[in-house]
Formats: sequence, structure tokens, C-alpha cells
Amino acid sequence: MRSADKTLENKQRLLIQLPTGTGKTRTAIELVIRLWNAPARAKYLVLWLAHSAELLEQSFSTFVKVWHEKGSCSLKSVRQYGQFKSLPTKYSPQLILATYQKLTSAFRNKTEWFEFLKENKLIIICDEAHKSAASRYREAIVGLLGESCLLIGLTATPGRSSVDSHENAILSNFYRGTKIVPNLGSDPILELQKQGVLAQIEYVVTETHVDLENYLMDSDNDDISPGALRGIGRIRLRNERICEVIEREVLKKKKLIVFACSIEHAKQLAVMLGMKGVPARYIDHTFTWRERQNVILDFQNSVVSVLLNYEILSTGFDAPNLDAVVLARPTMSPILYSQMIGRVLRGPRVGGTSKGYVYDFVDNLKQHHGIMNVHQQFESYWR
Repeated sequence: MRSADKTLENKQRLLIQLPTGTGKTRTAIELVIRLWNAPARAKYLVLWLAHSAELLEQSFSTFVKVWHEKGSCSLKSVRQYGQFKSLPTKYSPQLILATYQKLTSAFRNKTEWFEFLKENKLIIICDEAHKSAASRYREAIVGLLGESCLLIGLTATPGRSSVDSHENAILSNFYRGTKIVPNLGSDPILELQKQGVLAQIEYVVTETHVDLENYLMDSDNDDISPGALRGIGRIRLRNERICEVIEREVLKKKKLIVFACSIEHAKQLAVMLGMKGVPARYIDHTFTWRERQNVILDFQNSVVSVLLNYEILSTGFDAPNLDAVVLARPTMSPILYSQMIGRVLRGPRVGGTSKGYVYDFVDNLKQHHGIMNVHQQFESYWR
């Protein structure tokens, strides 16, 4: 996206919006390399921020691959997440990867590596940029922004809330209202599907014959509360229907990611599937980073066909030959909805499949009106 290069000649902050599955990470990496190639920015350090170790590890792997293709010298990398605790140095070019949580802790404790970053010129990349505008993270990022620093956000959904316009305005203001999008006509999703960058999506909405109305009325900000989700996850009839659908699709040799209502729900579904002879594993935030990686590798290598999770795999996860996602949890959030279906949006031109399947049990499709609506929902805040 050469338009981003042009914009950064006059502005220090911008947000890049690309649909999930179109290669936001690679786009940002290539932009960073072009910025490093400019003599005035050759000594800048790159700080890459994300909210999870999985997302950072995915970004790191992609960065190394692209650097081998396009880099002109050796690259020092520093990882501050999971089991990695290395510290930055004066060497350049240098890539520093950290979670938003780690940066915030370093800011509040005035650690040595945070003070080191303050003393250097930075290109700060905020992955899943809608999270970067949270007050505690925003404060830490602003603490690093010197006169010459660049702030670049990446997201598929440039908003923070479907009901709180103030939160969306904060995000837009944080990036100075500057948003870059690819020039793909009036329907970028359709155009990218035609190009094979995005997969065609087939939605399969299944009736569970369970009334969720009372649960769905219990909302927390702009999504269903954790307590209500736990309650939904305990409805046995609904769980049986979910497992029937999963078993049917596994018998068709499909690989599926399942988004559960809670940790308890993910465990319960895994047990129920195991009793049916369906190979399934689950992960959640109580697993160590290494434990999560081992389970993910088993899934990527087709040791198991079903991977269940709660609030882990909605971002930063790529699996070869992934066929479908199962939305076993309802959501009122267009951002989360976009992220969940995004796991099967990657098309054949970027290593994905020609068609992805979305199995929905709570009619989220009616709520969010498909991919295009989610992509354009926050447009008014950036004009």
C-alpha cells in the first residue's frame, strides 16, 4: 500500500484497514522495510505490539520470512512475551515484539527496557489496533511517542464498540482520523473474493430449538456477559446439537475451530466429542504458552480435527487447510464476529481455501448482516 508511505511523509499516525485474511501483517512488514530503506529512518527501532503471544508469534514468523526475501542485512529481534525475556540493544535494524500488557507494566514500573525505548526513535505497529486505544494501553504508547516516532495501526474493524460512539471517537482521534484502505471499489470483500484473496463463505445456520432470549438480554457493554455465556454453555440440548454438527463435518474430513462460550464449555464439548470418537482438543488462557503451542501444532499437523477454544484463537492464528469455524458462542460484537469468521476467510492466493464454512447456532448472521456490513460499520468515525 504505497498510499501509506505517502501519508507518512506528512503525518506521524495512521491506521491501515484490511479485511481479515488479506495479509495485514505482511502489508505492515513490507511498509516497515520500505521505511527502513529511507536514510532518514534507517536507525529507527520497530516496536510491534499485540494483545496475545499467539498473535505476536505469528507476526514474528511472518516478519522473518519476509525479511529473508527482502531484507538487505541481518535483523536483530527481541521478544517480550511468553517464555521470551530478551532485552533491546542499540543494534539496528531491530524488531521488538511485546504484548500491550507487557508494555503497560513496563511503563508503570519504569523498567530499563521501557526507558531505553523512550530514548530511541520508533516505528510502533499496533496489531488489532482497536485494542490500542484502551486507556491503559494508550497511556503507555503515548509515553513512547517522541517528535519523530511513527504510530501505525492495523485492523479489520476500525472501531471499539457497536453501542458506544465515544469509544469509537477515541480510537479515531488516537490515529488522528487518518485511515488507509485499499482501493477496491464499492464492495472490497466481493472484489477480493473474485481475486482469490478471500475465500467464498457459506453460512450454515442451525436451529437448536433452545430459547436464548433471556440470556441474550444480559449484555455487558456491547456483548453478552460472561455469566450469561456460561449459562448458555451449560444447556445440554444445545451442546448435543453442536456436537452432532461437528461430528457430521469431521466425518466429511473437515478441520474445524470451535469458539466456545467459556472454558467450562470448551472442556465439556471436548469430552462429549471424545465420547463420540471425534478427535478434539481445547485450549484456554490457563494453559502456558508452550502448552498452547503444542496443542495448536497437533491441530495444524492434523493429529486432531477439532480445536476448541475460549477467547484465544479469534486473532493471530493460521492453520493450513482449515475448512470451517463453529460459532458455539453467541456474540453481539461485530468486531468479535468478524474475527471469528476471519479464521476461514483466507483465500487460495494467500495460502487458504477457495471456500470456508461458518456454522452458527444463534443466528449471528442476521445480527451482523454478513462480512461487508462488519467491514464498513465504523466508516463514519473516519471522515
